[in-house]
Amino acid sequence: MKPAYRDFLALLVYCGFIFYLSSRSSLPTPMLFPHQDKFIHTGAYFVMGVLTWRWLRHLTASGLLKTCGTLLFCSVYGISDE
Repeated sequence: MKPAYRDFLALLVYCGFIFYLSSRSSLPTPMLFPHQDKFIHTGAYFVMGVLTWRWLRHLTASGLLKTCGTLLFCSVYGISDE
């Protein structure tokens, strides 16, 4: 499998995993401290950003385009998921 397809597939699977978790009424983790969900969201979207960056590196060499594309993709996904 080509690296571009592998990276896109990893991003697609991860987006599906986030969609599955967000469709549940609660996460299977105990609440250890207030606002724990904010840290979980930050971590989840950080991983999505890394996966998006890895996929976009195959499409463009420009760091600015990769950064803007990553921010745009993760923002639109987050808005559509909420």
